[in-house]
Amino acid sequence: ARVLDSALMRAHASSQCGMESVHYLLRSPFGEGTCRTYTFGGLQVNLLEASLNGPLYSNFRVNEPVMEFGFVAQGTLLVHRCLEPHPAVVEAQESYQEYLQEFRARFHYLPEEPFRGLRISFNRDFLDRHQLQAQYGQFLHTEKHQRVQTQSYKTQEIIEEMLADPKEGTLKRLFLESRVLELMTIQLDHTLNADSAPTATDQVVKKVHAARALIERDLATSLTIPQIARQVGLNEGTLKREFKKAFGQGLFEHGQTLRMEKACEWLVSGTQPIYAIAEALGYQNATHFTHAFKKHTGITPSKYRRGI
Repeated sequence: ARVLDSALMRAHASSQCGMESVHYLLRSPFGEGTCRTYTFGGLQVNLLEASLNGPLYSNFRVNEPVMEFGFVAQGTLLVHRCLEPHPAVVEAQESYQEYLQEFRARFHYLPEEPFRGLRISFNRDFLDRHQLQAQYGQFLHTEKHQRVQTQSYKTQEIIEEMLADPKEGTLKRLFLESRVLELMTIQLDHTLNADSAPTATDQVVKKVHAARALIERDLATSLTIPQIARQVGLNEGTLKREFKKAFGQGLFEHGQTLRMEKACEWLVSGTQPIYAIAEALGYQNATHFTHAFKKHTGITPSKYRRGI
């Protein structure tokens, strides 16, 4: 197995203001990227951004109780827990959370696309320092505590900010601690208030159908997934996953299908010239439309119109 620790080369290390920071580079045979680790006051933050040439594994073990949060901005992470038969799959714009005691796990980073994400772990000292023991005691006893969750828009913004931030020293420590506390607040609120949104599933289904209606309403405009997600009020990851469940196709593919269905309808029942149909469906010209139509139906628009 290709282990992440052996794939990393230490590039820089420092100790400032009670914070230990280590910056690593990914060795060239394994891919290209960086891993940054910051440790202080019972808190550890690991930020990984890498394009991998193959799968990488990171073994993780703790000998004291800690809380672990993980956030994936891009790519896929599999979390293999000791004694569990199946891994938890954490995809882009999802997060996981665990309360760990004597815990062993293997984190499996997949190479299909670049990976960007971070892991946060903190112990009792960190919770005591911020007087969070009572809140997290309630969190740990929440029966509906979920390991994998969809990130909110606010969480995504914080993750991107943490991955991009260039600060060092005292400012870095203050920045990381403030962002971690903000993430903890969001995660805690989401878990403890899960029962306050009794129709969440129905709401997601409605929003997925609203996304389809947006696409169908204006076939000439190729809305991006982020634009659709913002308009219907869903996380991009949730939108893509639930849309495919509902309609059996991804958003782009389904948009193409709707355009072709409308094109067939207009070709058979109308007298519009092909270039006008192409323009109405958002194609740059009739040639692009003809190519897409033939790819979808197997024949050209003119032959389809003639019933050949």
